[in-house]
Amino acid sequence: MVAFTAILAVISALQYCNYRSQLTTTRIVQRAWVGAPRIEPREIESGKITFDFFFKNVGQTPLTGLYVDAALVAKEKEADVWGSTGMEGKCVKGRDESVTDFRQFSITPGDVFHFPFSSAPSMNGKPYTEIAAVKNMVKPHIVGCIIYGTQFDSTRHQTKFMAPLEWRDDSVVVPYVFTVEPN
Repeated sequence: MVAFTAILAVISALQYCNYRSQLTTTRIVQRAWVGAPRIEPREIESGKITFDFFFKNVGQTPLTGLYVDAALVAKEKEADVWGSTGMEGKCVKGRDESVTDFRQFSITPGDVFHFPFSSAPSMNGKPYTEIAAVKNMVKPHIVGCIIYGTQFDSTRHQTKFMAPLEWRDDSVVVPYVFTVEPN
C-alpha cells in the first residue's frame, strides 16, 4: 500500500510539472510577438532622407504599450555595434525602467504599427538625415529596439534589430533587416 501511494505521488508530481510546462508554453505561444520592422527609406527633400519603420504584431494577442528607439550608425569594424553605439544601454533602460515615452496603446494581432524614424528618442527631434552624411559613412546601419508589454505578464519584451543600408542607382535601400536577441 505504501509503494502504491508513493507511485501515485510521483505520478501526480510529474503530471503537475507537465501541466506547468504546458501552461508556460501556451502563454508563450499566445502572447504578442513583434519581429524586425520593415524599413522604408523616404527622400523628403532634395538631399534629405528619413526612414519609416513598420512593426507587425505576429502574435496571438494584443501588445500593450510600446517604446521604440533607433539610430543611424557607421559599422566601421565587425565589432559589436550595440556596445559601441550606446543603443544597448538605451534598450535595456527602456525595458527595465519607467519610460516616459512608453506609448500606452495596443496593436492587435496581425496589425502593423507605423513609426517614423524622426520620432526615435535618439534622433532628438531631427526630422531627417542628410543623404551626403549617409554616403560618407562606412557601412551605414540602422540599429534599434522595440519594447512592448503583453496581457499575460508584467515583463517588457523586446526585439532588437539591425539593418544595413546600401546604395543602388543613387538611392538608399534597406536590403534586409534582422533581429538580435528577440524575446
